[in-house]
Amino acid sequence: MNTYVQKYSKLATSVKCDVLQFLGKLIQYYSNDIPDNQKKIFTRHCIQTINTFLQNPKSFDDYALITSIVYGLNSYLHSNDDIIEEDKPEYITITNLIKVIISIDVNTLNRYEQIKACLQFIIDNGHYISKVLFKNCTLFFESFLKICKHQNRDLHKLGFQAMDCLLNEIVNYSENYSDEIEAKKIFWYFIEYFTNSLRKDDASTKDISLAIRGYGLFSGPCKKYFSESEFNIIITELLKKADSIFSNDNLNEEMFLHFSSFLQAYNSILKVSETIDNTLLRGIELIITQLMISYQLLNDKLKYINAKSIQHILWELNNKSIMDTFFNKIASDILVLTCLDKEKQNETQEVDENAMDVDDQPANVMNIIDEMVKENEHSYNDYYYQFWRIILDKNNLPERKDFKMEDNELIEDENKRNQFIQKLYDIIIQTILDFPKHLNLAVYDEENDNDNSNNKESNEDDTLNKPNNDEIDTEVNNNAKSINVQTLKPYCIRDFDIFINYVEFTKLILLAINTRPLFEKWIYSFGKEIIGFSEKYPLVSGFYKLFECCLNIAEDLRYFNNILKKEFIGESHKGMVNEINEPYTGIKQRTYILYTKFINEIIIRMKQYKDDLLVSCLKLVLSSPNELISLEDFIEPLKIILNLGIAKLGLDFFEKCLSYIPKEKMKKYYKVIFPLFNNYLININESKDAELDDYISNSKMKMMKKINKKEKDIIEETNNNIKIKVLRILGMIGDGIPYLYSNFDIKNYLKWDSDNGITFVLHFTDFQTEINLELAQLSSNRKVKIWACELLHSIIIYMVGLNAHRIRDNSSIKENPTNIFNKYYLKIFPIMLHLSVDIDKISRDLFSSLTFQLIHWFTNNSLNDDSESLVLLDCCFNASISQDGPLRDYGTQCINEFLKWTIKQNFEENKLIGNIEVLLEKIYQYCRNPNPYKRLGASLIFNKIYVELREHQKSIDKFLFEILYYILYNLKLSYYDKEVTETSEQCKIAINHIIRIIKKKYSIFILPKDSRNSFPGLKSTDLKSLIDWLLHETGSLEEVYSKQCMDLVLVLNPLLPGL
Repeated sequence: MNTYVQKYSKLATSVKCDVLQFLGKLIQYYSNDIPDNQKKIFTRHCIQTINTFLQNPKSFDDYALITSIVYGLNSYLHSNDDIIEEDKPEYITITNLIKVIISIDVNTLNRYEQIKACLQFIIDNGHYISKVLFKNCTLFFESFLKICKHQNRDLHKLGFQAMDCLLNEIVNYSENYSDEIEAKKIFWYFIEYFTNSLRKDDASTKDISLAIRGYGLFSGPCKKYFSESEFNIIITELLKKADSIFSNDNLNEEMFLHFSSFLQAYNSILKVSETIDNTLLRGIELIITQLMISYQLLNDKLKYINAKSIQHILWELNNKSIMDTFFNKIASDILVLTCLDKEKQNETQEVDENAMDVDDQPANVMNIIDEMVKENEHSYNDYYYQFWRIILDKNNLPERKDFKMEDNELIEDENKRNQFIQKLYDIIIQTILDFPKHLNLAVYDEENDNDNSNNKESNEDDTLNKPNNDEIDTEVNNNAKSINVQTLKPYCIRDFDIFINYVEFTKLILLAINTRPLFEKWIYSFGKEIIGFSEKYPLVSGFYKLFECCLNIAEDLRYFNNILKKEFIGESHKGMVNEINEPYTGIKQRTYILYTKFINEIIIRMKQYKDDLLVSCLKLVLSSPNELISLEDFIEPLKIILNLGIAKLGLDFFEKCLSYIPKEKMKKYYKVIFPLFNNYLININESKDAELDDYISNSKMKMMKKINKKEKDIIEETNNNIKIKVLRILGMIGDGIPYLYSNFDIKNYLKWDSDNGITFVLHFTDFQTEINLELAQLSSNRKVKIWACELLHSIIIYMVGLNAHRIRDNSSIKENPTNIFNKYYLKIFPIMLHLSVDIDKISRDLFSSLTFQLIHWFTNNSLNDDSESLVLLDCCFNASISQDGPLRDYGTQCINEFLKWTIKQNFEENKLIGNIEVLLEKIYQYCRNPNPYKRLGASLIFNKIYVELREHQKSIDKFLFEILYYILYNLKLSYYDKEVTETSEQCKIAINHIIRIIKKKYSIFILPKDSRNSFPGLKSTDLKSLIDWLLHETGSLEEVYSKQCMDLVLVLNPLLPGL
């Protein structure tokens, strides 16, 4: 310091400026290391220079020096406040300097550094000079107005900050100011200015924004100094301006700046108001609604400021005990906006009468899609989730006014804040739970839609369709899960689009780390509601995903820890009270029972699902806490998920079981589990495809190769991680390696036929040779699998063509057409059907079309004579009774295709009837079988083929009574099945189809015919005898069967002539 003062006169001005600012920074950051006398030298030199300037400002040449002194003193005051006390001369000198510089007309200056320095000084140290700011408020206010309107961006930005500081300090100083008359005069000056700004039609955006902020900041003093009627002027003017700005949909970018000003103003008014008028609440609601409609158009900073302002308003409303009602209403509106997406094509967004009812929503909510000018995939993730996250963040709440609170006061305030966040969270979760009730998630079967439109009139008086039974053909029965999901279409596509966003947004909210503990009180009620929705819409995978979130949170919070008795750990448990430890009663006991029973139901139900439904159920089951699922129940989902390639989830759950379930209980499942890990341990070193590079010439292909290489690296890294996890599990167990090959079956690796029947001839110019193909079943590498699929596809076509060629050229084969490939077909066709529903798209596309083509080819022949047709048909029937849902659905489709093309091939009548009889005999066998899955398959097959069958009059006349008998027999047996297998539901659907056919063509059944097939107990083959038999069967012990027979009597009896 001394050196600088001594050489002061010899230094250049720029050096002086830099040194002064540097010394100020040194004192700011290293104040404790600098002696007090050195600091005094610095301040004394600055004050002397300022006094020199103040004596004659116009003749002072070094304005840059004054600027540096202001910056230096500003830095000094960050760590030392000894010179800024009101009774010291330094205080007067510094404040006089600020007044002189600020009073300079900024429009006359070419450089603005001295103005910027003073503005920054006021922003940083306004609380030290609040008295000067209050006494000279008009001077500072008018100067700041000019600065705020200046074209220099940095200058007007500092001007706005300084204006906020000025208004805040005026308000703070007035709280302890004794002269109320002067204070009222000052505040009335500002209120008049703000009011005039709002009333001007040509007022600029900056003037309006300033006036709104000023109204808010001055609401406290105005409440204190003005009368009630005068104070109401502020609220009235604000509401008028808000209504004029936000009542129309033509918001521009400048108007977005007003949102935060209005919200902050309303927040200030709420702080000082003892009672809240409904008019004010409606005004706040209007601002928030319009803000959320335009929310995605704001930049990130404005989004944060506005969301934080809304949280502060809710905090004040909570202090007035009216937050619940207010937020309940706006939360539902905001959730609607959160789940909406931009309409990409008008034709795909048709609104129908089944769409979600939004009549009670604000008028602008449905216009949001038109306001979305940015291209985005999902609004919930890109825009609105940020809002929900901000208002649920406790750190964004208003700062505590008193930082010297006692410990008990601090604890009380912290509890109040926690309760507020919990209350907000509860309202949001309740809003989320109510949301699906307003959506139309009903679906219909597209395949049967046209058929039902033709039968609509005949069904109007159908007494079978009671309120407990939906119109099965037009709307999918909510309990009928055994259905081909691919043919289902939603009644309202738009509601499903909204629901998809709703599910993903809800997952984000539930799984947020900072709010997970808040969900503990909702684990039971939220889970119960989701289970209810899942029962109502079992084919909607979103509800399974939400329940999976509940399980994840319960696991994270250790909600079910130690709830299960030791003897049930790892063993089968079905959600009974006797499985629970005695200390756990009440809500936890009910939650355990509810969750366990639902998970057990899902384990059975998911066998009938595929694609997204199946994966959702698998993730749900494998996300379950160990207390809710047994090892026995876990095995089947683990098999499926490892076969699907989603290994990480299954391995994580198994690793979790190892740490929870005793080793002796785990050991008996090793033989089943460990062979599933084989495919993930096999490491095939694949050489680079060097030859492929020769074919890649253009740049686009090279770019595609680079992209594929990146994807390949990611896949390889994931596979390596899975291998490491498998090896770690094996290491944890120690004695698990011998079980890796415990299910090795040599039959899978043997030739299928001792004779080399498949011979492929290679022709060359000078000779020819033959290759004998040997087929085996297993491959673990995907690339090899794809190659094998392509080869198998070619081989099947080659076999069919080769056999047709031999039959054509060999007359002896024509007379006795035994197929030499039957042994191969018995192996190939089941694999072909499995690959037609494979998780891999390439395999699925290859074989699904090939299967139908083979059906078309083989239906040229009679099923009674052609062995290869019977082999394929038997394989389709076996697929239709599988417990694998996708395979079962595909099997029924193939049988339907068989029947369709059998009828289409223009056979002789007797030949056609014979083919249909072969098919129906197989269905009858399944209907009589005690296995519920075979009887379920029989009903599913008929429900698929009945549309084709009913169009053939002779088949209907001959077989319909017989079909009805066996379907009813199926229903009778299903009385003893588990409800989740759904055999009875599918039987009822089939019976409805049969009765519709009878009602449509009842005239052909009035008289008996010898050609009509009878069944045991039927005296004659006419309609009256059928009704008599049904009446007799109403006395059966099986309730569902006897009731169905009675319903059939009531439906068919009016069809008899003479009644």
